[in-house]
Amino acid sequence: MAVQPSAFFPYNTYKNPVPEMCELNRYSALLAIIALVMMAVTSCDPTGYRVSDLDVVFISNISNDPVFSWKIDAVPGGFAQRACQVIVSDDPARVEKGDGNIWDSKKMETTNSIQFRYVGPALECGRQYFTAVRVWDNQKRPSAWSETVRFVVPLVYPGDWQAEWLTYDYDPGAAMPLFRKVFRIPDAAEISYARFYIADPGY
Repeated sequence: MAVQPSAFFPYNTYKNPVPEMCELNRYSALLAIIALVMMAVTSCDPTGYRVSDLDVVFISNISNDPVFSWKIDAVPGGFAQRACQVIVSDDPARVEKGDGNIWDSKKMETTNSIQFRYVGPALECGRQYFTAVRVWDNQKRPSAWSETVRFVVPLVYPGDWQAEWLTYDYDPGAAMPLFRKVFRIPDAAEISYARFYIADPGY
């Protein structure tokens, strides 16, 4: 008498192992991909983290000096900043070499990465400068320098303004005028940097 398969493997309790094996293989492959990505990121920087999004702002009602903020991209997690160093230079090539000829904060023990204050010599209004930052983690390992960031010190009104306002006799019923200013640059002139300051009433 033939034995029915259901006598040993009832249909209501038997499970096909193939789908579970496929799911396990997919999970193992996903873990392998994550491990490879982490190894690739870590190989770029032995510390496993880097400084990014360095930002420079001026809070005019507090000080005419800049404040710096940055973010930390950490792999793996558990990173804690313990110190930082900010440099400012008038030459981007100096910053790339880690030389802050205008100001060097040196290594400062701090966990602050938001609104870090500049406390160097007075910066010239309207002039451009370059900056970078690096940090140390809770294992006292320094990061690489961040990307160099350019910033311009704002002009102080009215002391730094030498131009005159272009205006007209206002008439509510008249169309808004179009202002134009023409200037010429000598052919032999070499311009390394130019900046325009433009303002309007903001209607």
